[in-house]
Amino acid sequence: MRSFRWPNATHVFARRRRCTQVCLVVVLLLTVSSIDAKERAYKIFDESDRLPVSWLSGFTQDNNGFFWFGTAAGLYRFDGLEFRHWAKDTIFGWHYQVFAGPNGEVLLTCLPDTTLYRVLPNENVEVVIGPDNKPFANVQSAAFTTDGRLWVARLDALYFRNDNGQFESMPQDIRGNEKIWNIYASADGVLWLATTHSIWKVDPDRSYKRILTRNSNGEIRNLIAHPDGSLFFMEEYSDDEGQIIHWRDGRVIESVTLKANLQTFALRGETVWASADNHMVAFRPNRQPEILRAGRDSPIGNGMFVDHERSLWMGNGREMFELPEPDTEIFTAVDGLPELHPLALHETAEGVWVSTWKGLGHLEHGNLQAHNDHMAHIGQMCSDDQGSLWLFANHHFWERRNGKFIEHPQAAGDWGGCERASDGSVWMTTTHGLWRTNSGSHPTLVNRSYEGREPGEVFEDSRQRLWITSHEDICQAPTSDLKAGQNVRWVCHTIKGARSIGKPVELADGSLWAGTNLLGVWRYTDDEGWRVIQASSGFVSQSIAKLVLSPAGGVWILGMTARLRVLPRPDLSAGWEVVEELSYSHGIPSVRIYDLLEERDGSLWVATLNGVAHLPAEVRRQKLGAPRVVLIDLLINGQRVDAAGTIRIPSGSNQVDLRFAALSYRDRSLLRYQYKLHPQDNWISSTDNLPSFHFYDLSSGKYSVEVRASTDGVVWTSVPAQVSFEILSPWYRRWWAIALFVAVIGFILLIVHRLRVRFLLQFERQRMRIAMDLHDEIGSGLGSIGILSSVAASQSVDEAQRQEMSKRIAETADELGTSLTDIVWSLRTDTTTLENLAYHLTRRANSLFASGPTQFITKFPDDWRSVKPSPATRRNILLIAMESLHNAARHARAASVSLQFEPEAGHNWSMRIEDDGCGLGEATATNGSGMGMQSMRRRAQEIGAEIKFSSNNGHGTIIKLIFNPHAKENGWSSHNHAIGKGARGS
Repeated sequence: MRSFRWPNATHVFARRRRCTQVCLVVVLLLTVSSIDAKERAYKIFDESDRLPVSWLSGFTQDNNGFFWFGTAAGLYRFDGLEFRHWAKDTIFGWHYQVFAGPNGEVLLTCLPDTTLYRVLPNENVEVVIGPDNKPFANVQSAAFTTDGRLWVARLDALYFRNDNGQFESMPQDIRGNEKIWNIYASADGVLWLATTHSIWKVDPDRSYKRILTRNSNGEIRNLIAHPDGSLFFMEEYSDDEGQIIHWRDGRVIESVTLKANLQTFALRGETVWASADNHMVAFRPNRQPEILRAGRDSPIGNGMFVDHERSLWMGNGREMFELPEPDTEIFTAVDGLPELHPLALHETAEGVWVSTWKGLGHLEHGNLQAHNDHMAHIGQMCSDDQGSLWLFANHHFWERRNGKFIEHPQAAGDWGGCERASDGSVWMTTTHGLWRTNSGSHPTLVNRSYEGREPGEVFEDSRQRLWITSHEDICQAPTSDLKAGQNVRWVCHTIKGARSIGKPVELADGSLWAGTNLLGVWRYTDDEGWRVIQASSGFVSQSIAKLVLSPAGGVWILGMTARLRVLPRPDLSAGWEVVEELSYSHGIPSVRIYDLLEERDGSLWVATLNGVAHLPAEVRRQKLGAPRVVLIDLLINGQRVDAAGTIRIPSGSNQVDLRFAALSYRDRSLLRYQYKLHPQDNWISSTDNLPSFHFYDLSSGKYSVEVRASTDGVVWTSVPAQVSFEILSPWYRRWWAIALFVAVIGFILLIVHRLRVRFLLQFERQRMRIAMDLHDEIGSGLGSIGILSSVAASQSVDEAQRQEMSKRIAETADELGTSLTDIVWSLRTDTTTLENLAYHLTRRANSLFASGPTQFITKFPDDWRSVKPSPATRRNILLIAMESLHNAARHARAASVSLQFEPEAGHNWSMRIEDDGCGLGEATATNGSGMGMQSMRRRAQEIGAEIKFSSNNGHGTIIKLIFNPHAKENGWSSHNHAIGKGARGS
């Protein structure tokens, strides 16, 4: 949207280049004379706002709040931010008129044959079928009555749409021999017809009658009904002249004749606005018509309507205009003020005085006529209790008394400010000192200096203290001492960085407030001194022009960006509560405000950068209310999606873009937005204050996004806009995946359970093996010791036998200790490598053959490859090897015994124990029938090893075991492993 265009010294409200060529002289006939028109604030929309028009012919607002524009380039819908081209591939003709009905229905007619179309919600249109079952063409006008019935007029006939959606025609005598130029539906349900020379009324029951007939050379082309029962109609005499007539009860109340091409009417409250190609006329109750001229008072369009927020809209050949508040008038130099830029306002019985950069002017009470008083005064003005106005010009004081200016010739230097004193006199500051007025005489110099400071504003508080500002200082002194002419001592306070301090005001709670040039608003109390009010620190610009007390309560804060009325709230962190804010919606420029006057009736005079605006009390009391919010676009991963259907978004990376429209147009700068993702969530304020929301990588689940808007932050949209969608869960969170996972986990738990049971069984088997080994190795030996001990204790045994038995007991005990050591060693965790096993066997063999003639030899590889045999392999190899070595030590009578480990093919290893003793018998070697050999075979089978017994040509014994170090136990044998001493042997 283009920036606002406001009046300035050289171009009043952006006068159009063509305006000087089309302004015509207004001719007023009959009994009515017009009042002078004042300028209005307005906003322009054109190609720079993406409205591609070469001609704007028809426009309306539907009951949802959207604007629709018929142009030479097509049909456009406007939502406040975007002009969207509608049905651009369907209709190509020039668009002529646009009509809005209930339930969001929008109709338009298209040239060249003015065929009637209905707008569809999917950015398309459809042709309307007429009474002859053909496209409804040659449409002159259309209207919806309050009962929702559609009426369509051709020049020669009137039709209505019945409850079945079909068109029926009204009797032909409703128009006689005249043409139907226009139809209008009033708020009371009545349909009005403007025919060539007559006006007809059609009641809701479809009965009709002629209301008036005109005997003139003109033709009635348009009409509108006023709520008071009167009618306004336009009578056209030629293409460039016509008359606007106000008619009631059979007589003409007032009329205006214009040298212009008359266009249309719009009803705004109690005011009827009429438009022509170069004029607008406002008909207000109990006031003379006001005529606005193109280029001087307002932009003028060939069409006009009032939107839901009471803004007045117009369009011409290439632009569209919005007047947010046409009842707010703006006075400028064109109206008689000395200059466009007013600085200060002051009211007396004569009117409102305006100080500008080029001197003094005033606006008379009553007819609001502006005058240039040709005074050089710039700055504040004050009145005394006698009603005299005091001001300063050409270094002298001036007093206006009884309608005349009186000069007081004292040389007073340069002007500072003034203030009415509690006794009715006026304090005034100049560069020469502090002055005070005296009734009927010249002002008196009271004090010549303020501690060497240059004076600025002056203010007297309720505690009889006079305050004077000077740049960043504000000083006080008792007024009693000043009036007595005593030499007073000024008590000063400094606000560093303020640059300058404005005139203070005293609030009802006794505190003083003052605005600064750079640091916002400050508050003074005797207890705390001067402290900044925190809320003012949040202004975009902290330059405050003036503070003005309000008769309605509180104080007006005026500045570069501040136009607020606030109530003091020292109990809040902000320091105040905002109760009112002026804006463009009130018809005043949204630029700096220098001064403000509030009348007792609530009307306002506002000094702005571009003139003095008069804001009526009824305009000030109007509230915009909360706007309707609708969803405009829903994009999923960059693709537009129809929000009407069920929306399911795949899991994973997702991007959801939502764009809403708050259908408010008066002052969109006031809009603020809140949203939430779920109905139970708290509202979240939009950080960028735009109705667009972007969500990335939303977690799975159902969402119901709601958006609402407000123009004041207090009242919000009653029914928020809502859009629902679902982010699907990833496949692994779907029900079937969860069921599968449960089944897999159950299966795994079953496997884990079975493995645990197997482990416990193996553990139990291991305990049983250890128990069996202890039984085999220890039990039989302990039994032998017990038997030998009982025999040795017998009296029948001689000494030699007793010594032999004691020796055997000792040998058995030694063997039992060794066997127990082997069992414990096989269970240790630090004996995990095959190399450790080999060297453990070496130590055991060395102890076996240490006392005899037998030589023990080992043959080990240089690289053991860090082989770590399984516990079962380690235990069984140990027992097989010890069984073999014990046999060799006890029975072989060998000269040498060797132990050899070497790797075999693949992962296998071999253990070879060989002796050169007496050897095995042939049958024993072949059958392996000895108890020890059977035990070794079983142990080899447990680990899947291969064991061979052989001899070297009948001499010696060779035991070779080929095994996989990592082999597990193949099973469990319940046989007793008799490896004890009594079981050893071949």
